[in-house]
Formats: sequence, C-alpha cells, structure tokens
Amino acid sequence: MARKSMRVGLLAVGNELWLGGVYYISNLIRAVRSLPDNLQPSIVLIVSQAADAAAYADVEPLIERVTVVGTEGGSSLIDAGVAWGRRVKRTGIRIAAAATGRLAEHAGRAVIDEAPRPLLELTRRERLSMLFPCIRPLDATFPKPWLAWVWDLQHRHYPEFFTDEDRRRRDHVFSSMAAEAPLIVLSSHAARRDFNRWYPGADHKLRVLSFATAPLQKWYEENPDETAARYCLPPRYVIVANQFWIHKNHRAVFEALALLNTRSVTVQVVCTGHLHDHRRPDYYGQLASYLLEHRMTDQVRILGVIPRSDQIQLMRRASAVIQPSFFEGWSSVVEDARALGKRMVLSDIPVHREQAPPRSVYFDPRNPEALADRLADEWMVAQAGSPPPSSDDEQASLVLQQQRIIDYGRRFMEIAGELGPVWAAR
Repeated sequence: MARKSMRVGLLAVGNELWLGGVYYISNLIRAVRSLPDNLQPSIVLIVSQAADAAAYADVEPLIERVTVVGTEGGSSLIDAGVAWGRRVKRTGIRIAAAATGRLAEHAGRAVIDEAPRPLLELTRRERLSMLFPCIRPLDATFPKPWLAWVWDLQHRHYPEFFTDEDRRRRDHVFSSMAAEAPLIVLSSHAARRDFNRWYPGADHKLRVLSFATAPLQKWYEENPDETAARYCLPPRYVIVANQFWIHKNHRAVFEALALLNTRSVTVQVVCTGHLHDHRRPDYYGQLASYLLEHRMTDQVRILGVIPRSDQIQLMRRASAVIQPSFFEGWSSVVEDARALGKRMVLSDIPVHREQAPPRSVYFDPRNPEALADRLADEWMVAQAGSPPPSSDDEQASLVLQQQRIIDYGRRFMEIAGELGPVWAAR
C-alpha cells in the first residue's frame, strides 16, 4: 500500500490522566514510520481538545496533520469522560469513540444527547481511509471504514473492581463490537481467547496487534544518575511504574517489603504514576497508611506523575522493574522495560507469559511471600553488580527492539490493508 494512497485517522486515546493511551498511539506512529516509505500511510492525528495535543508533541513531526475536533463552543468532544458514540438523531449516524484518560477516569458519568458532527465532517474533509482505534462501535451507516479496539477484558476477570453499571456498559460495548465492527483489534492472544469466550461468534473479525515500545535515541543520551539525584533517590532501587489503580496490585509489593524487612533485607522501591483510582477512591490512602504503619515511608518513594523522560531515566537507573498487576491487556511497563534491557519481576498472568520478556522471573500476584522471595534474589544480584544501566544490555536490547518495532508497524498495515476489502464486502 503506497504511502499517499492510504490516509489513517488516529483517534488520540490518551491524555495526562491516561498516559498509557498516549504511549499506545505514539508508539504506533513510530512503528509505522519505521517501515519503508512506500509502505507508510499518511497519518492524521485527531484530538478532542487542543490541550490534549500537547501530549503528542514528540510525534507531531512524524505525521501529516494534528486536528482538533471540538463542539461549537470550543469545548472538548469528550467532556467529563464521555467518548464519542452517541447517536445523531438527525442522521442516525453514530460517531466513533476515542478513549481518553477522562474516559478511564470517569467513564460514562455525563450524558451527551447527540454526537458532534465535526468528526464525521473531518473524515470527509481529510479524505481519511479509516479510523482507529474506535472504542465504541459505529453503526453500519457510518460512511468510512473503522477499526474497533478492545483495550482489555478486566471486568470479566475481576468483576469486583467494577460497579454493576460499569460491567454492563463494557459488555454492551464489546457485544456491539462483535455484532457491528468490520474488524476488531486486540493486543494479545489471551484477550482473543477471552473475547471468543464471552462474546462468541466474531472470531473471524478478530486481529491481534501486540504493541511495542519504540525507544528514542535521546533516552540514551541523558544521564540517569543526574535524574535520580534530582529526585533524591538512593543509590540502588527497584521501580514500579504503574498508576495506583487497584488492579495494579501495589499492596503485594508493600507486603513483600514488610516480609523482607523481618528478614533484615531492606529493598528500596520507587513508584511513579497517578495516585487516584475512581473505582476505589480510598485505595491510595489505604496503601499510604500501610506504609506508615510498617515504617516504610522512607523505604518507598512515591513520586506520582513525572515527565516521561524522567520516568525512562529512572527506569534505566533501576536495578529491576516490578510489574505486579492482577490483570493487563498488554503491559506497556513490560514493553518499556524490555526495550531498556531491564531485569523484571512479573506477576504470573497469561499476558505477561505471552509477552515473555527476557531476564524475567514470575510470581503469584496473590502471594506476597513469593514476591518477597523473588525480590530478595533480585536485590542480591543488584548489590553484587555494578550500578545500572549497563550499556551492553541496553544496546543488545535496542537491536532486538528495532526489529520488533518494524514487525509491529507491518502488522498494523496488514490489518489496515484488510479493512478496506472487508468494509466493501459488508
């Protein structure tokens, strides 16, 4: 597919409240741009408000256009977390949805009577060949090909983390995708199996697109020691780079540290990420109380949200990366750590096994003692070796990652190439 013959409209699915969405789109753009020029499409990035565009500044030089789609008053199309996806009463057309951090934070709490028309008009004006990723189904009368995206099926595995309303909403979205989407993208084969289990009959529409982190040269040009010193971090530490959401399972890490302290093994931990989970507003407070009760407030440094460049440098400087989640669609933390050649301590869940990063050990996420044993081993290795990062490990990982990024871009273009004929045959 020649570059100028396909114009891909990418819906910005992230902002400061859901940084994983920003990384997803940014890495996809870089992956596509890693391909030979004749295989690349034109890319139009569609954001719902000007403020969200700033999150994509690093990839703006790689795309043809960033366009802001807002309502007549200039407010966001996604207000208080409602994605595009309401029915337009005049035309019967349902507009594409783009998930943002506000969706992840406050999904569905407000009501918009009609979908705004600018997105539909934009697809025509920009002569877009397709829209991706759509997290709400468009109905069959929408005039442009659209590619659905299933971000994860956590609500089926851990219903206790969701309200009844949230579970019903997700089930409605995914069952509608199964019925209406021309093609559906999932990030893992584990998710594909889950989708077939709970929304059967759509396997012929499902496509697996496992994303990968595209490392930037500037990551290796900065000094991680200087970044760590700026945050007053200890000489050696392990890092947890997750939002403080209940399924991310920070509690297991803190309980493992308390167990290790009884063995006179003091592991220093650094945490980055948002501190609020709308599903469990008191979750972070409970964790903070646990640290205070066990006198670990100096042992665990909680930095909150920090610039992406700083997070990367702190990950480079870390002795290991812990990813303790109960559930992931496809872990961006694991992909970041893989790209940097880091040692990893991972929860033993199907997606982490499928990602299968080198230099990793696994533990039962419901067993803090198992995590304590793994951390003790990693800490011994860290104490015995030279302070990270290792240039040899980073360069070896970079070579492998560059090929993974090319494969990621090719796979996206394969799916995009399928979409047109599937759409035409509907």
